[in-house]
Amino acid sequence: MLPQSLRVPSVLILPMLRRGKKIREGSIELVFERTPEKSAFACIVPVKVDKRATKRNRMKRLDREAVAALLPEMTVGVTGIFVVRGKLPDTQLEVVTLVRSILVKAGLHPYHENRTP
Repeated sequence: MLPQSLRVPSVLILPMLRRGKKIREGSIELVFERTPEKSAFACIVPVKVDKRATKRNRMKRLDREAVAALLPEMTVGVTGIFVVRGKLPDTQLEVVTLVRSILVKAGLHPYHENRTP
């Protein structure tokens, strides 16, 4: 779980969704802005994706755990919001791979395909 200090405050989410840069990979969209301070993230799963709150909460939990696992490897400060637009894979490893590919595509993670994780 992400500590409180690494979460985006709720008052900043709507303005960031309007003005942030968007990158989409599979069923996840990342809306982000580079910041000089430390990184912070949020995760949104709309009711449109799944009506059951337990399923949405599970998707948010998997996404936040993936971000927490990849955060120490990130080299730049960023404020980002992950918006889930469809069903996520069920395993943590697949979600980490999906989130890593989004961060690499956005230029926020130094991972290279020829290097083993």
